[in-house]
Amino acid sequence: MKGLWKVLSASSVPIVRSYNKKELTLVLEQLEKQIQNNDYLPSVPYGYLGLPKGEGVTRFLPIIKENDLLVFYSLTLALQDFLVSSLPGVFGGYRVVPPKAKKEIFNSTNLKDIKDKSITSISDFDWGYGFGNTMAQKAWFKDWQQYTSFLEEAINDVPSHYKLITTDIANFYDTINIDKLSNKITRRLSKGGADEGFFDIQDMLITFLRYWDRRLNGYLASSKGIPQEIVTDASRILANFYLNDFDVKFSEYCKLNKLVYTRWADDVVVFGPSIKKLEEAIHKASRYLINDGLNLNSSKTKIYSKSKFVSYRGLEIINTINEGKKYKIDKVIKKLQKTLVTKTPVRNDTIFKRMLTFAVQHPDACTKSVHAYLDDCSKNYSLVSGLHSHQLFKLISISDEPKVELRRLTKLLVSKPYAGPKAVLLQLLWKSRVGLKKIGMTDKDLKWVILQVKAASEDSEIILNICVPKASSMIV
Repeated sequence: MKGLWKVLSASSVPIVRSYNKKELTLVLEQLEKQIQNNDYLPSVPYGYLGLPKGEGVTRFLPIIKENDLLVFYSLTLALQDFLVSSLPGVFGGYRVVPPKAKKEIFNSTNLKDIKDKSITSISDFDWGYGFGNTMAQKAWFKDWQQYTSFLEEAINDVPSHYKLITTDIANFYDTINIDKLSNKITRRLSKGGADEGFFDIQDMLITFLRYWDRRLNGYLASSKGIPQEIVTDASRILANFYLNDFDVKFSEYCKLNKLVYTRWADDVVVFGPSIKKLEEAIHKASRYLINDGLNLNSSKTKIYSKSKFVSYRGLEIINTINEGKKYKIDKVIKKLQKTLVTKTPVRNDTIFKRMLTFAVQHPDACTKSVHAYLDDCSKNYSLVSGLHSHQLFKLISISDEPKVELRRLTKLLVSKPYAGPKAVLLQLLWKSRVGLKKIGMTDKDLKWVILQVKAASEDSEIILNICVPKASSMIV
């Protein structure tokens, strides 16, 4: 548990002050007593953090209270062995806790007997493998690398005339049917020979999912939607499991029709010999998904040639960076800038982040073209607002005038109403305070940032009540 507690204390919305063993012990004892007495019900969330999704659309991330996240993760990861499975071409369903880690929370048929029968309690759950260190980040990065490798191999292996279609599942997390999810878990547990205690864990998990959002729903039980919460891994595991039946059916369809299917989270890519075949495949995918109450997003469904897709994903540039081919960087960046001038669609966010890391690691290889590219990106709100705090620090640290850059980025990130990027900006102040001071910042500079964020966040209780106090407390 202490690992998750540390993650929550270090997140962009630090809902716990720090890891305090005594405080955490008291929280766990209270939770166990509530569970023993059948008295547990999720609390009302702290609020919602607004994230920019483009074109003025806001995604509101629920900030669930720490007690409830401890329960949610305990229940989900106790079922992880049954929920996580591996299918060729399907990614995003990686484990948070490896098989050798201790995962049993409740191994009894009666949750009331947690303490009385020497059953492993919530506080005994070993989070050290996935949280509080880099295990979870490494698992994510490894899975993402495998996904991009799969895409590249498919591009190289399929015949030259093949095209591909990309799409995603509309409002995925929000439209997951909780009854269907429960039925799917029941079938998986039964098939896996789980003992009765795991079915009790499932019951508690479904109760959590029905009542976690009482801030909006009151005491009405939810029938749809799982939380896309700030840590994300528990919800990700459930969401990927929910698509397992679809993956099996659609993978078989694609195999029979000489198509190549791959999925990362809710993003779907299919390779095929013709536009007609690809459209038929998307129709079939839609038929399968409707059985689970899901739909594909028509506005995000696009058909590409192989070369156009390579350009769109920036695969040549990313490979050049990953392979450390410094001599080619200038060439591929100039090629990218020409593409951007012609307004050809490009996943510039991924390229920007990789190039930023490259610039920090290899300053000697950063030509005028590289610096010009990074400078252009740093003026784009949609790109900068997608950075995490360490990436923001990188952007400031490579600037010729770090103080000026911090002020410029602050003005940019407070210029729009979204709270998420402002929370990350405040996180930068307390998480990289030492680094910022090393490159010339003073407490006065950091306090100025806090004042700017506070003045631009009148409608965000998350920023005002959680993020600003945390940042202010860390600055003398």
